[in-house]
Amino acid sequence: MAYQKLNVSRAWEVSPSDNAPIPQIMVKDGTQTVVSNSGNTITVDPAIDLLKLGIVKGMIIVNPGGDSAIINSVSGNEITLNIPATPFGPTSKFDVYGGNSNGAVLYVGTAGNVRVLTSGGDDVTFSAVQAGSFIPVNVIKVYDTSTTASDILALW
Repeated sequence: MAYQKLNVSRAWEVSPSDNAPIPQIMVKDGTQTVVSNSGNTITVDPAIDLLKLGIVKGMIIVNPGGDSAIINSVSGNEITLNIPATPFGPTSKFDVYGGNSNGAVLYVGTAGNVRVLTSGGDDVTFSAVQAGSFIPVNVIKVYDTSTTASDILALW
């Protein structure tokens, strides 16, 4: 009987988001702290030059609560997001990841539906995914809307 062999070297806990894709696994910069936020912009310590750290448009910002957004622009110590900066309030921490990935296979720990965007651009919902299952499709986003499964891991 044939079986699918899956070998991965990295894993990342997915927080479903309608706002940002699954990032590349590498972290561009260690944890930073928000000093203030207004509209779609967050500001960090003025002594930090985000451009010198290599943070650029298109990277993904994630806070410990799992909220994520795409960076639309970077200027000195300010980052403009593709969503209101509310989840990134003063004193909140965040990591910056290297941008969009080419896709990851998913492991689903708790049963339910999983709505995804595939690397081919298809928005599909996998219904009634069983706990402990793999979704062997290159996925670039797990949507919060319509996803009822939890304990999802992205595997590369």
